Amino acid sequence: MPKWRRMQPINNNSMDQSVFEKSLTLLIINNIPKFRNSYDLTKVLARKFGIIELVDLTQSLEKDNLISRNLKEGIHHYNITEKGESYLKENYSVLHSETTNKYPEQSEFINTIFRQSDTKQ
Repeated sequence: MPKWRRMQPINNNSMDQSVFEKSLTLLIINNIPKFRNSYDLTKVLARKFGIIELVDLTQSLEKDNLISRNLKEGIHHYNITEKGESYLKENYSVLHSETTNKYPEQSEFINTIFRQSDTKQ
């Protein structure tokens, strides 16, 4: 099981991979209700971004109090916490740039999740 680094806002032009994965997961959970359950979240993270360690990732997010988790009909459902919203805001601009540069083939989906975020702010 990977050890997650201590959470810190990113102040340079590149994100640590664990911070990137945490921020991206928070953005998706926060902005797209369809992906708030473990089944659909796993699919979107694996298919679009190659992130396959969802259990480790969500456990880390929950341990850091960035998400809460509920079990409904045998499937975990996630919600972002206030602390998670703050963490996402701190990393938002670098996440946007990094996601766009790293995954140009996913530009339509990326634009959708960031557009949803822009309408909330």
